[in-house]
Amino acid sequence: MKIRAEVKNKIYALLREGNSITEVCSLVGVARRTFYSWIQKYPKFKEEIESITIEIKEQQGTEAKRSMMKKVRGYYYKEEEKRYVYDKDGSKKLKEVIVHERYAPPSTKLIIRVLESCQPEVWSKRFRVDLSAKLEFVDFLKKQNTVEEPKNEN
Repeated sequence: MKIRAEVKNKIYALLREGNSITEVCSLVGVARRTFYSWIQKYPKFKEEIESITIEIKEQQGTEAKRSMMKKVRGYYYKEEEKRYVYDKDGSKKLKEVIVHERYAPPSTKLIIRVLESCQPEVWSKRFRVDLSAKLEFVDFLKKQNTVEEPKNEN
């Protein structure tokens, strides 16, 4: 089965909208098996599908970074509260809509994860103890007669 230009363009558009291959095939009316046979049979079609897939992943990555930074910085948002009244006959009617401005504070956990990821040598969770430096410091204190030697009780 050959791909008609309008079907190809519809497939490309639906993929760019974020639909899965299964959803695209269903919306276009093509079996998944046919879709994958087209990918094998038509190199330009395959290239375009791969290009769209890369484009979508880049967009998703950008959106994820944007969302993460929003949570790192904290943000304001609006929340609607709807208040209702009941008539004598018991029907519910909207009395008023109150808009509250709320603040979502920065996420401390996310900030820590970002710092650990960007600068692991500074923000790592692991304690790194340099024993040689600690021993040198103890030797220095002994020389200054500020630290007593531990006594053996044998």
